[in-house]
Amino acid sequence: MKLFIIIFALLFALPSMARQLSTAAKLSDFEQFIGSVEAGYGPFFYKIHNGIYDYDKKVTKYRQRVKESTDNADFYYTMLELIASFKDGHFNGYIDSDYKKSVPLATDLIQGKVLITKIDRNKLDESKFPFSLGDEIVRVDGKPVADEVDFIAKYIGSGFEQTVRRKATWTLVSRRASRMPVDTKKDLVLSIRKGTSELIEDISLDWDIKGTPIDEAIAYQPTQQELVMRQMGLDTFGLFEAGTDYSELSNFSILDGLNKTQLDSTFACSGGARAAKPKDAVMIMTKPFVAYYYPTKKGNIGYLRIPHYAPKDNHGQRDAATYELRYSQYEYAVAELEKNTVALVIDQDDNCGGSVSYLESILGLFMLDQYKPMQFELLANRSEIVDFRSYVKEVEQTMQGVHLKNILTLIEDTWKNTDDFLTTKTDITGQGDYLQPNHIRYTKPILMLIDEISGSGGDAFPGIMGFERAKLLGTRTSGLGGHVEQQPPLNFSRIKYRMTKSLFFRAYGVAVENNGAVPHINYDLTREDIMYEYKPYRDFYTKMVLEMVPEAGQTKN
Repeated sequence: MKLFIIIFALLFALPSMARQLSTAAKLSDFEQFIGSVEAGYGPFFYKIHNGIYDYDKKVTKYRQRVKESTDNADFYYTMLELIASFKDGHFNGYIDSDYKKSVPLATDLIQGKVLITKIDRNKLDESKFPFSLGDEIVRVDGKPVADEVDFIAKYIGSGFEQTVRRKATWTLVSRRASRMPVDTKKDLVLSIRKGTSELIEDISLDWDIKGTPIDEAIAYQPTQQELVMRQMGLDTFGLFEAGTDYSELSNFSILDGLNKTQLDSTFACSGGARAAKPKDAVMIMTKPFVAYYYPTKKGNIGYLRIPHYAPKDNHGQRDAATYELRYSQYEYAVAELEKNTVALVIDQDDNCGGSVSYLESILGLFMLDQYKPMQFELLANRSEIVDFRSYVKEVEQTMQGVHLKNILTLIEDTWKNTDDFLTTKTDITGQGDYLQPNHIRYTKPILMLIDEISGSGGDAFPGIMGFERAKLLGTRTSGLGGHVEQQPPLNFSRIKYRMTKSLFFRAYGVAVENNGAVPHINYDLTREDIMYEYKPYRDFYTKMVLEMVPEAGQTKN
């Protein structure tokens, strides 16, 4: 027994032995991945039939690249590039690596230029970094910045090219080897244009490097301890949550790899307001989301921030009590806005999506009449049948159980009696064919702010509101259209990936995948927005919402 304990302890202590993957092993992983796509990728036929990708051509191209890959790293990142090529922001892959590096800057793509949007002056004072917000990065390590954005973009999946390029621009200054190739170079050389002048200066910054770089020519081999934990169902890297949640339409992966400076700059998933509030604003809420109103020539205009549909408590947990509390906070804010304003601006920029039922409930705070819930087409296969049977057992003898049993019957009938890949459309929350507005609701004109970073639930909410209740202002949303499920890691390389397993539709039959909500009024962020706390943006949307407010004595058609 003692000998066994000693040997077991040595297994945990010994360094892992790395080795090159054979061509046969790489091809085996490739075929495993392709098989899972053909059997279980929800938008598979939708994307082929709509010309979004040429699947056969894609498979032939990447199979050849796998055969020709020179080392393990080349294979890893070929596979991540393949996943990104599906143009699906929900469909993403990772390799096991904690290596990352960043500099204390934030950058964004503003009207086709890469501009500095935030500088951490605690780490980069004026003497070290004599540049300002709005200055333009024109070269990175001697290469045109557009070339570097193109390189990063290969590893970012989305159904909207503008979303891809904005995320790639963020990643210029915050890189993670789990998602893309990251070299071990210790400095970053930027060529920066000061203001709008012709003066371009070079500056070298030290990367803040964390984690241990893997030898990019050698496969990452999990330790014996990690293998044991995996056998126990534990993910030592914390990249995924286990299981499937059909009620979730989240896009929190937009936060992957961003440093704090970048997160503060983007406001992604944050309840804070990007545009500076007017000096004479009356605050309703400051946390966990911002709500206020401010005077104009036609009366008070309200502002309400909705950053996501996935509230968490102070410990990062999500439960029914937290949802009820956050919903009641929105009820209170909406009641105050209804009482004190003539029109409302809902800020849904950088929205990260979340719970379907919570989103549909939030809709009830703004809808004037009954409205249809979101619709899903679900995979019809044996695995889905087994999953839904277990869900039904958990909630038997409840109304939710009755609804889930109806969904189970739909999946079973489709699987047994048709050749269809997906079921016909069904709602998944079981709240009925039509949903009713809340007795507390906003009844006046609404303008909603949207952008290309909003996705998933952040596509669905403005898609419904913009169809029948609000005007949308900004840029098209991402177009992320289904729930996501973790897949088993690839056998040899242990590459992990999540895959979209359904299609969801806005209330009136338009697929969300690759079709984001389109603004009625276009607005692209400007250099002046970056430099002046987004006040030009605020002035513009204030002007637009005031056009929706009738003059005294008139009614608005």
